[in-house]
Formats: sequence, structure tokens, C-alpha cells
Amino acid sequence: MLGESTRLSLEGYYKTYNNFPIDPTQPNVFLFDQSMIDGLFLNHEDLVDNGEAFSRGIELMIQKN
Repeated sequence: MLGESTRLSLEGYYKTYNNFPIDPTQPNVFLFDQSMIDGLFLNHEDLVDNGEAFSRGIELMIQKN
């Protein structure tokens, strides 16, 4: 499977997100995910810009030329 025409890469990542809009009445709802899943951005009355989150993971890629 691996040979001269194959490339293998492994990458770890950790990302932080700060100051994104949240609805204080639903602080666990990430509004951008909601809009992508539901296809719409529901009416949120009082948004604040103090949302924080993080993501982490490992990405493995095998590419054959």
C-alpha cells in the first residue's frame, strides 16, 4: 500500500475560539452549527459576543499519486 507514489501524513491540532456570538438563554447552542444543520438562523433576541470553545483532534491522510 505505501510506496514511492504514496504520501502519509499525521497531524494533531488544537484550536480555540473566542468572542463568537451566543444566545445567553441557550449558551450550549453553537449558532453557526445550528444554521448549517437546520439550514436557517433562528431568531435570537439578545446575542452577546463572549462565547468560547475549543476543538482538538488528529487527522490522518494517505494520498496516492
